[in-house]
Amino acid sequence: MEKRLDEAHLPPPTVLDPERFGPFLRNDTVGRVRFGGGLVRSGDLALNARARIIELGFEEAFARQGAAWLDGALRAALDRRGLAATPAAVAAPPPERVRLRGLHPDDGHDNLNLPRTVLAPGPVPAIPEGLGARWLLVPYLRSYYVHNAGWFIGQDEGCMAGARVDVFLVLYDLAEGRAAWWMEATGRHIQPHVGQPSTAEQEQYLLWAEEQVERALRRGLFR
Repeated sequence: MEKRLDEAHLPPPTVLDPERFGPFLRNDTVGRVRFGGGLVRSGDLALNARARIIELGFEEAFARQGAAWLDGALRAALDRRGLAATPAAVAAPPPERVRLRGLHPDDGHDNLNLPRTVLAPGPVPAIPEGLGARWLLVPYLRSYYVHNAGWFIGQDEGCMAGARVDVFLVLYDLAEGRAAWWMEATGRHIQPHVGQPSTAEQEQYLLWAEEQVERALRRGLFR
């Protein structure tokens, strides 16, 4: 009876409205994720174990920071290969999503929502007249977020505080009208024993995640 009374005084679970939480549900989150209220099985999704309270914030600030970071990281990786690139304003279509089947060793305590998906190249972008290039490299910043301890969707175990950065690069061959090369690179940090990190700690987690992606770009660009 005491347990029922306690639950009656808790706030209702966050309604995961598809318009507001669509990027979060797809693991395309940019910003700060805050969990609260413990674990619930709300029934609003097939994989319904999640934190009771899920709040998103600072999306615009993180989007600006993430875009600037990715631009610098990509330029550094290109310079390392001795390649020059000229920026161009191109409206790139979103990449395709491929759902992964089966289980993953990190399921249940990783810092992303289930089910897992990987990205694949979308259609060749419409190219403005006069661009005059054969190769077009399109970078996507899929995720760039920090979080406190809690339960992402589909997690029974949950995870401690951390950060995640996920980028997807596609090189299009405009002469042949196809994607010639692509790669996805992920940086992840989960800090043991820390549930409610300070802003400075979250920034450090994000830096560590960025470094992992930068190393992946140096190793894998156009390989």
